[in-house]
Amino acid sequence: MQEGACRDFCKKKGYGVLAVFVDEGESARTTHRPKFIKMLAYCQKHAAAIDKVVVYRYDRFARSSLDHHTVRTLLGKYGIGLVSATQEIEDTPEGKLFETIVAGFNQYESDVIGIRAKDGMTEARRQGRWTNPAPMGYRFSTDESGKPVLVVDEKYASVISEVFKLFATGTLTKTQVAQKITGMGYRSPSGRSRMTSQDVDRILHKPIYAGRVFINEDEGWVQSSFPALVEDATFEAVARMLARQSTRKLPHSRVRSDFPLRGLVRCAECGHPLTSSFSTGRKGTRYPYYRCFRKGCGKVEVRGEVLEGAFLDLLGGIVPSRQAARRIKGTILSAYRERQAASRDEALVLGVEIGELEKKVFSLHESFVVEKRLTDSDLYQKMLTRYKAELAQKRIAREELEQECMDISKLLDYAFGVLLDARTLWLEADPDQRQRLQRAIFPQGVEYSPASGFGTPATSCQFDVLGLLREPEVAVAGEQGFEPR
Repeated sequence: MQEGACRDFCKKKGYGVLAVFVDEGESARTTHRPKFIKMLAYCQKHAAAIDKVVVYRYDRFARSSLDHHTVRTLLGKYGIGLVSATQEIEDTPEGKLFETIVAGFNQYESDVIGIRAKDGMTEARRQGRWTNPAPMGYRFSTDESGKPVLVVDEKYASVISEVFKLFATGTLTKTQVAQKITGMGYRSPSGRSRMTSQDVDRILHKPIYAGRVFINEDEGWVQSSFPALVEDATFEAVARMLARQSTRKLPHSRVRSDFPLRGLVRCAECGHPLTSSFSTGRKGTRYPYYRCFRKGCGKVEVRGEVLEGAFLDLLGGIVPSRQAARRIKGTILSAYRERQAASRDEALVLGVEIGELEKKVFSLHESFVVEKRLTDSDLYQKMLTRYKAELAQKRIAREELEQECMDISKLLDYAFGVLLDARTLWLEADPDQRQRLQRAIFPQGVEYSPASGFGTPATSCQFDVLGLLREPEVAVAGEQGFEPR
């Protein structure tokens, strides 16, 4: 219809049409529209042949008064006028004034619409509705009144739940989770048949999957009006794991799989850390080398497989001291059981507080829905939102305390068992896990000499169950924690 009106106007005025530019579905609130930009480029290139740019209405051309006058001025530099097919304005001082008023009104109308849209979206979020594109696991539908609502997409909801379930075990990396999901026959909405660790990371960081909607900085989060795909406790447990990982993440250069000992091994002659690089043989084969590049030294230049083989022999000759292991294990258990007792007491108190809050929610419902004593719906929603937020916080806190009450004796048995075979553990670990194991056993690193191999290393004298337990009260210092076989 708009193009037809413009063509009729040109026919009426006797203008020949050189080109037509239509921005389908694009808002006039911005000049960054594909066809609009192409139109300006066309005008610049063919300025000599163009007399007028014809638009349907000025508000279809630009909503911003600044954009309107800026583009009109730019066209004027090319000797091109701007006219509207439905708003004919004379090229006189009065006409220019009227055009300025029209452009200003268009901006005012656009600003008002923008504010109303923003307020509407904020109010929708207060009600727990989703106002952004639907993430994987959800899709948009419409309710009885025709409003868009987020509903569970059964095709992908199970994928989201499985990602959280696998990662929450604490035994798999994001890459391993991605591999398992891919092995289950996963196919993304875009058609990719492989999930990546980046996909897993994005999923794990989205509170929407726990049924949380963010209103704004002042009002914070509310419970969603649509179903959650994972339980609060699972999401919080995963969030804590991600937080711990981010604080312990090693520099990228340290976890390069080609050189797992980089940053750990020092030159026995000068004490400088060995660097690593590839050397190319005569036939083009690349070989990994560890070297000491310190000026005036250079005593170490050893093939990667040779150094790593010697390191495996070193690991195979180191086991925990039996006496120190028993003493440390007993101290950890004693300290942990004391903390468990305190956690159980706190959990009981939280249970009572949760019960009281549940009674308040029930009474609030009765007052508003049944007895009609409370008639202010805004006050009802505000009180209900506050009670639910308090309930969620206390339930999460109780869940955390209950998780602390697990039996860790089997975990300690497993940890000490692992340390009895550190060589196999290192061989089966991924690059990041190797770095953690190396640092747990050799916190000060190790020295290497081509003549004598690895020196007697200073092993860890502080047992921290491979970094799983890092609380000060259970980090127990004793005598030498590891000893040569």
